[in-house]
Amino acid sequence: MLLSLLSCALFRLQGSSAEGMEKLQVTVDGLSGPMAHFSAAAGWSLQELREAIHVATSIPPSQQRLLHGCRSLDDERMSLGSLGEEHISLTLVLRTLDQAKVLEAVASGEPLKPILEAAAPEVRSDKAVMMAVVQRDGLLLRLADEMLKADEDLAFAAARQNRVALRFAAEALRSNRDFMGRVLQQQGRALQFASHDLRRDPALVLLASEEDCFALSFADPALLAEKSFLQKLMDRQRPSHASQALQFAAPALQRDQDLQRLSAAARVEELCPSLPLPERHPAMSRLERQHRVKVLQDYLHHQPHQCRVLRFQVAQAVKSAVEAEKTLYEAAYRSGLAANAAMQAALNPALAFPPYQGEPFLASADHVSTKDVEAGEPEKGLPVCHMTCHHLGGEWTRDASWPFTEKATAFLML
Repeated sequence: MLLSLLSCALFRLQGSSAEGMEKLQVTVDGLSGPMAHFSAAAGWSLQELREAIHVATSIPPSQQRLLHGCRSLDDERMSLGSLGEEHISLTLVLRTLDQAKVLEAVASGEPLKPILEAAAPEVRSDKAVMMAVVQRDGLLLRLADEMLKADEDLAFAAARQNRVALRFAAEALRSNRDFMGRVLQQQGRALQFASHDLRRDPALVLLASEEDCFALSFADPALLAEKSFLQKLMDRQRPSHASQALQFAAPALQRDQDLQRLSAAARVEELCPSLPLPERHPAMSRLERQHRVKVLQDYLHHQPHQCRVLRFQVAQAVKSAVEAEKTLYEAAYRSGLAANAAMQAALNPALAFPPYQGEPFLASADHVSTKDVEAGEPEKGLPVCHMTCHHLGGEWTRDASWPFTEKATAFLML
């Protein structure tokens, strides 16, 4: 009867295995002697192995502690094939009732805290039991034995389930750079519980911010006051993270134009990702051109609303900039015409600038030629006089060389 039950159980467990999977021979011994022997697939998990032992020995999986040599089999992700043997010899040690009760509570979803608080100390010092506990509720690491709080595997499992669990880990682990690096890849904000030295480590802060941008709020303020670090951080971040990184910088750096440009560019990339448009090339076929047009149309029709708003704002800003540049050009053009006329009048003795409004001259102003003044300039066709006749009392000095007096020279210099 027992062999029939065992055969049925093995058939059921092997039903999910791939056909032709390698068969292994498993022998289970207790402290008093042999307990079970059966065939197993190399792809079996630890839970499937426990189920087979349960069928063969009637010992519930929660009470089974399996040893392979001196190694306790606690990793639920392992497979039998990973042991690297065709004939596997295991030792089965019964767990206490308290240990079994905790494991059953983990499997059934019952509240673990009251059960664990009432359990014997050896339960809280059992790594396998506590591993199952913290994988469901990382904060229960605080109830673990002090030796287990310094265990990397247990602390990592607890921190991965809940980053706050790291506050209950041993101080030596929170100061361990390699361990914290593993944790920060999974939980960036766990930087909060790292030692002070690690919170100012640029590489670890970058690692934490890549997983969660808000991890920067726990970085050392002195590090966030370094412009070179922030530039490197914003270059390496995803657009959604880089656009938010500037808010964690020191107040003086938040106004830095270079960093603001990086943040703005990241924000644009976040709202309007780069168009995956195939590049043009001389040998493009008709089908490739049609595909390129379709990609562009799909992008324009399905772009996010925020991207449409941003594109409109950019278009309006460009239009305003063009209008401002046009106005500036026209003002500069008019100013240039006036300056050009003034220079011609100052440097050419045949012209006078500004027009004379004083007493009449010995020679009429109408007789002075203005042919060198360009069309469109304000002085074209105005009645002018020789500059020196204006500054030297109105006398005609046609044959004199320029400049006539130091007074006229001083006027030009002004």
